[in-house]
Amino acid sequence: MIDRWIEKFGKRKLFFMLLTSILIIGIIIAGAKEYYSMRFKIGDQGFKYDRTENRKTYFVDDEGQSLIAFADGYGTFITSNHQDVIIQYKNQIIKKTIDHDSERPIKIYLDEELIHEGEWNDDETAYYRALMTKVIDKSIYFQNGLLTYKIFIFIIFGLIISVSIVYPEAIWLFQYMLVVKSGEPTEFYILTLRITGVVLSFLLIRIAFL
Repeated sequence: MIDRWIEKFGKRKLFFMLLTSILIIGIIIAGAKEYYSMRFKIGDQGFKYDRTENRKTYFVDDEGQSLIAFADGYGTFITSNHQDVIIQYKNQIIKKTIDHDSERPIKIYLDEELIHEGEWNDDETAYYRALMTKVIDKSIYFQNGLLTYKIFIFIIFGLIISVSIVYPEAIWLFQYMLVVKSGEPTEFYILTLRITGVVLSFLLIRIAFL
């Protein structure tokens, strides 16, 4: 089938068609994932990621009120669930601290008053648990700039996949040009490389959903 496409479109045109298709599909999926990742709900209240600025992560709720989250005392972004984190929302300050030497390491403070101590299993603080967990997860996700990394991966893998399918001889030459003279790849080698390209295509789509 690949040979028929090559005969119909030519190798160069098929290469760019395949590469363009891979990039468009990957970016659409990753962009949609990014769009939906910006939003989350805690109970009936919806929140949306706004921006990251001055090592703080900003969210906006359905009423337009800002929620600000940042790591306490680290001088850095929120990068882990094991950091102390402060949330400023609706004139309240919610703080999570972790004492790794304590038998009840997780502590939650509301306006400096201790409201929870221990693991996340107390229904009375379920709202703060859910809010803190979501805010930390979203902050880590957007501070890592995953969409930029995904686009870079799409470009690299897109090139590898397109070359594997359309120009398998070029990969063979690159592999063996220093050890083989005047040779050429077998049909089995070409078939295997094209199958590898197809498998990598599905893997790339899976990465887009991460």
